[in-house]
Amino acid sequence: MEPITKESYVSWLMNPVTESMRHEMNLLKRELEESLGLGQTLNMENADETLGLTAGIVGRISGINDFLNFGDRFNQEQEEGEREGE
Repeated sequence: MEPITKESYVSWLMNPVTESMRHEMNLLKRELEESLGLGQTLNMENADETLGLTAGIVGRISGINDFLNFGDRFNQEQEEGEREGE
């Protein structure tokens, strides 16, 4: 398997299917955040269920953020390389 380069990542980002996927992931993220804000994971009779439901949604949001922000790693690597070169 070939490593993902910044160039291959940028190329993938420009693909229309990728653009649609990222749009849908942003919509899903907003829906999940809204459900948390509306208290849809709260169960006043069962704190463990509340914890489990809330943790599940927070985990999904975190995974979506990891997907949407994947390209940030290339900026971090570049910044680290520039710091090492100083």
